[in-house]
Amino acid sequence: MEKYIIAVDMDGTLLNSENKISGRNRNVLQRLIDDGHYVVPATGRTRELIPQEFSVLHGVKWGIVENGCVVWDYDKNEMIWRKTMPKGMVRGILKDVEDSGVKGWIAEAYANGVAYSDADARDYVASVVDKDLLEKTS
Repeated sequence: MEKYIIAVDMDGTLLNSENKISGRNRNVLQRLIDDGHYVVPATGRTRELIPQEFSVLHGVKWGIVENGCVVWDYDKNEMIWRKTMPKGMVRGILKDVEDSGVKGWIAEAYANGVAYSDADARDYVASVVDKDLLEKTS
């Protein structure tokens, strides 16, 4: 039997308005895992912000978190892949958005598994883009 990786979006897809997985969905996902497939939560959240509701599924090995920038290994409790923006790119993006005249935007940043998101986040992002907190990619 072929094994499949089933990446499951969480917010607005798998999770209902109460931040829960329905019984039917939970049963289907658990059966897929039990049959040897890989169910992988995929979310913009950090791994710490994945709802406990997802932990009721036994056998989830990996998670795609932080808007796809990190793959987490739950068995080893460690990051196994990470892709960040090159240094300086964030500053340019923030400048372009500010120069566009768009009002009411909010910057969001992830650093070492912590999400920063509020009206003042753009100032935080601008203050760290050239520091070691964001690693240079090749």
